[in-house]
Amino acid sequence: MIARLGVLALSALALGAACGGREEAVAPADPAELVLRLDDLPAGYRVGDDSGCGELGVTSEGASAALAELALETHTSVCRQQLEAQRAVEGSPPLVESVALVFPDVARARQGFLLREELLSALTGEELEETSAPVALGDETAALTTDDALVLGQTGNDAYAVAWRQGSIVSAVLAAGLTPAEDEAAAVALARVQEERVASPSPLPPGANDDREVALDSPDLGIPVWWLGRDFAPGGGLPPLALHDSFGPIEPGGGPGNRVQIDYGLEGPSPGVVLQLWEPGAWRVFLGTELGRLVWDSECAQAHELELPAGRAVVYGGYAPAETATGCPSRPPDDWLAHVDLGDVVVAVNVPVCLDCLLPPDVPRGPYNSLAGMEAVVRGLSERPAAG
Repeated sequence: MIARLGVLALSALALGAACGGREEAVAPADPAELVLRLDDLPAGYRVGDDSGCGELGVTSEGASAALAELALETHTSVCRQQLEAQRAVEGSPPLVESVALVFPDVARARQGFLLREELLSALTGEELEETSAPVALGDETAALTTDDALVLGQTGNDAYAVAWRQGSIVSAVLAAGLTPAEDEAAAVALARVQEERVASPSPLPPGANDDREVALDSPDLGIPVWWLGRDFAPGGGLPPLALHDSFGPIEPGGGPGNRVQIDYGLEGPSPGVVLQLWEPGAWRVFLGTELGRLVWDSECAQAHELELPAGRAVVYGGYAPAETATGCPSRPPDDWLAHVDLGDVVVAVNVPVCLDCLLPPDVPRGPYNSLAGMEAVVRGLSERPAAG
């Protein structure tokens, strides 16, 4: 059984740089500066959920005694960078994994490299087996493969990994989802990029791993993107919003029917704002469903129409269906949302995505859950320039 190696939260690790190919002790290095970055790959990738940095730790009874002892005694710093293609890029693998482990000295790194098959299988989650290495990197090199890699939720994919040791640093790059030959070529090419970075580490430049807009650059969305920009500060007592993430194109069955979702967040625990972008025909179908009629389609709801330069909007304030079963509440509306018709796209603001998603009336809402908040969002929408 493959051991799972815990990657703990990265604290203030005292980290620094390394020199490749030298059989001597090296200065401490920050593994976050050594792994691959989004800008090492073509446009269209985003950072996977299994990425992280911390201290190597064995969290499974399946670990060998040698690996468990090594992890316990060395306090090795490790980073795993998972890069996933959000759209097909010719010649580029759907999945790239980049790993860097900084051991306290060369001797311990040699021990770690001897355990490379178990170590890297645990870190990547793949059942890797060693094969002949096609290149020589660093001080010693190995290659590993599998034909059952998990790529974007699908098993049974080929994968190829190149692992090497440079002084006290052990690194690996895995490419998966193409043919074996293509995976090998991609892994070797990217390993050379990482080898140079290990030899000459540099701090992460701002935005190097910023993937918040990757979905919005997809040529397959089929609709124009309207949003609030990266940052939105409408004033009027409303706190600023910041772009948190984006998703799309959302395929049928992946949501209520919208093509794109854009999430904005606030500092602190208060809810932010969620924009759903809909193809107009799909929106009309959605409005005929029970989910699509929540809050706004009630005699207890308030409706406020707004004329916009590019279309029109209606801001609604209302209640969960259970709150109106015996009449309209005397209190102000619990929930505010907006429908914005811009001709070739409909923007839904804070529209529920499930029948049970509405909060109980006594749960505090965010500052944008108001008529003023919805009006500010609706009037703040702008069309995002197309990628390229």
